[in-house]
Amino acid sequence: MIWAFVPEKVLNDFGIYQIPDRYYSIAIPLWFCVTVLFTLQLYVSVCMWSTPNIESYETLQDKHTILKNPTYSHAMPDSAEQSQNLDDTRFDDLSTP
Repeated sequence: MIWAFVPEKVLNDFGIYQIPDRYYSIAIPLWFCVTVLFTLQLYVSVCMWSTPNIESYETLQDKHTILKNPTYSHAMPDSAEQSQNLDDTRFDDLSTP
């Protein structure tokens, strides 16, 4: 990209006679930036398009939900189940000086 900033006479002194048009020194970086921004916008648009509507029944989940893949669940446990899962020995170590 040096050819965009150096005068043509200096390039001719170094034996460089065929150079691209100076238009490409601005156009190629702009094309690259526009392509990146378009790709990011396309990615966000596809993600939003594939997401179910907020009022859809596909977004609801609770303890009675039957999941397609039961090994992975977003459902939150009940507070009683949550308290039983806590390890009391961790809190005993904190309370003793």
